[in-house]
Order: sequence, then structure tokens, then C-alpha cells
Amino acid sequence: MSAASPGVMGAQGESLLPRITSHLADREPDLIALRRDLHRHPELSGEEQRTAGIVAERLRALGLEVETGVGGHGVVGILTGGRSGPLVAYRADMDAVRSPAPDPVPFGSETPGVRHICGHDLHVAVALALASALAHVRADLPGSVMFIFQPAEERAAGARAMLDAGLFAKRMPVAIYGVHTAPFEVGRLSVKDGVMMLPGGTAPGAINDPALTRAADRALNAAFGEGTVLPLQAPPQGFSEDFGWFQKEVPGVFFFLGASNAADGVTAMPHSPNFAIDEDAIVFGARAMAAVVLERLGSQAGAPVS
Repeated sequence: MSAASPGVMGAQGESLLPRITSHLADREPDLIALRRDLHRHPELSGEEQRTAGIVAERLRALGLEVETGVGGHGVVGILTGGRSGPLVAYRADMDAVRSPAPDPVPFGSETPGVRHICGHDLHVAVALALASALAHVRADLPGSVMFIFQPAEERAAGARAMLDAGLFAKRMPVAIYGVHTAPFEVGRLSVKDGVMMLPGGTAPGAINDPALTRAADRALNAAFGEGTVLPLQAPPQGFSEDFGWFQKEVPGVFFFLGASNAADGVTAMPHSPNFAIDEDAIVFGARAMAAVVLERLGSQAGAPVS
């Protein structure tokens, strides 16, 4: 990333993104170890007690205001910046699924018949990496960030349960963002405005706010270069999401985060028996979401915190 990359400016007028990039590079070994630990210990929907405990412990260590037990094993962390501004939310889901197939990695699941084959271990690692990076620059952060770690996404129950438990009762974000692992190459994202994921069963899918999507697309291409964001022509068939419950309350954008590496034979197709990820997606995902969050905070710098 160029030092001239756009984004929220620090006290000396410098972009925060290079500082975030350097911090994440230093933290990458720990983030990979975290993701592998979560991968070894997957937990089904509604059983995410260990994962939630790790999340809460790490958020508290970063100095966030933390609430646990939100809508089940949900965890919420609030990072308050040193400058006035709005509240932006970021969501990651935590649960795993049943899978009898053998794990193709040396740090395979130690829970028989349960695996992270939908990438939620990656999602948690990206969100905690993002929290660490933004906490690193909190003195210059114009506003606050709400980190939402959601249980029971695979049952399409966790988002609604967190909302029913009063997730936004005290503070309403101006925008919410999230990612999902996708089978294209690491270092790329994909997004579209409007219907991003179709409804399925009790899951409402995901419907992206057009203005926020365009703003995020500009921020990502400016930070990482044109071609970073791949156009998504149509929502994928056969998959859904409950992220849309949050979007019914708050405008937001849901992205696909590439995690495959064809040269290394790594295929991040969700729910496939040989699911695996290129772990470069952890730091790239956190850097990308930092650019998106900073764009939204910067666009409303000086606005009152919700």
C-alpha cells in the first residue's frame, strides 16, 4: 500500500492505513495461530462458548467495552475513538457445521464430525485483527466501532436473537459491514449493490445499500488498486445469510472475501469437503475492512456519536 493511500487522517495529516498495515504485519503470526486454534476447536450453532470466551478476552485486552451473552453466545465490543464521530458496526459469525469428511490441514478439527468448512474461523480472525488494528490508531479514530460476534448463523437464528436482545437499543450505528469467505483468489473481494445474497429458508439473505456499496468500492480500489474489487453479476445460488436482519435495521454492505490459492491447491468453497483457506486472507481482509470502516467514519467526521 502506498503511503499516499486515502483514508482518515491522523493528527499530523498522515493516512492511518499505513500504520494499520504495519501493525497487522507485526501481528500476523499471532492472528494465524488464533485462526488455527479456532479451526481445531469448532463449535456448532448455539454452542460457541469457547469461541466467545476467546473473543471477549481479546477484546478486553484491547481496551474495548465488552458485553457477552447477547442473544446466546453473542459478544459485542465497542471501540471508542479519540475524536468525535459516528458509530459504525462490523459483524463476524462464529459457528461451525457438521462434516464427517477428513480435514485437509495439519491443524484439523479435534471435535469429531464438526468442522469449520464455511470460513467462520477466518471471519472471527479478520474481525479481531480489525479490532486490534483500529485500537492501535484509536487516538486518531473519528468515532466508534461496534464489533459484533454472532452465534448461530448456520441456523439463521443468531442475528435475529442478538437484535431481540437489544443489540442496537442503546446505540444505533450509521452503517454495518461484514464479509464471507469465497472461492476466488486471496487478495480480492467482490460486492454488488442491491441483492447480494438471496433469501433462503428463515435467512433473509443480504441486500447492500447502493450508496454505501459505491463508497466502499471507491475506498478499496483507491487503497489497493483498481481490480481489487471484482464485479459480482448475480447473487450465488444455494447459499443464504442472516446478515440481512442487521441490514433491516441499519444500512450496510456485505462482501465476499477471496481465500483460495489455485497455485497451492487451496480451495475455499464454503461447505465443500476439502474446504481450506489461504491464511493471507486474514491480514488482507482486515486491511480491506479497515479501509471501508475508515471511509465511513471519515465521511461523517465531526458528526455526533449515535
